[in-house]
Amino acid sequence: MGVRTQYNPSTLKVKYTSGTSKVQVIPCDCALCDTVPFEITVTFSNITDDTNCCNYSGSSKIYDGGGAAAINGEHTLVCSTVYQESCCWAKVITGDFGTIDFYAGVDCGFFLSSGNVTSIPIFVLVYESGGTKYTDVRAGVISPTFAPGAFFGDRLTFVDAIDCLNIGNTFTNEAACSQYQIGTGGTAVITL
Repeated sequence: MGVRTQYNPSTLKVKYTSGTSKVQVIPCDCALCDTVPFEITVTFSNITDDTNCCNYSGSSKIYDGGGAAAINGEHTLVCSTVYQESCCWAKVITGDFGTIDFYAGVDCGFFLSSGNVTSIPIFVLVYESGGTKYTDVRAGVISPTFAPGAFFGDRLTFVDAIDCLNIGNTFTNEAACSQYQIGTGGTAVITL
């Protein structure tokens, strides 16, 4: 794990810790980026609960709401372990965020089971795929198999390793109906 000096992105001057005048360092390593902050802030706006019947892969589900309110607003994410050869910043919100009812077949006709939504992971991934570099902002519900289901999903490409997080750019939620999607619409912005 590398240790790097943290810089103010607008002035490019070294940041110092208030009161101690020590140089702030970044104990986070990301091979795709030049300078990697240990913490980033993601601000979500205008996400709404997706409480409509959602058809996916021959099945369907209904969410009774509550998760969007937990996501909207500002969240501090910290550097996490590498996720599938990506650089990752993450946070998990826990609480009571409603219930998802699952149905056999489409159009929510034959009830199968319910699941309580008790955690919502938020993460930012920086990765490369097929020669293109991406920054993803995602939030979702942990499925029973612990896979993060996207309820907020958007990615922006980047070319320059200095701007790999797309700081200040707006990510627009383009997640389609999926098994564990609980929100729709909205935007996200990454800041330091």
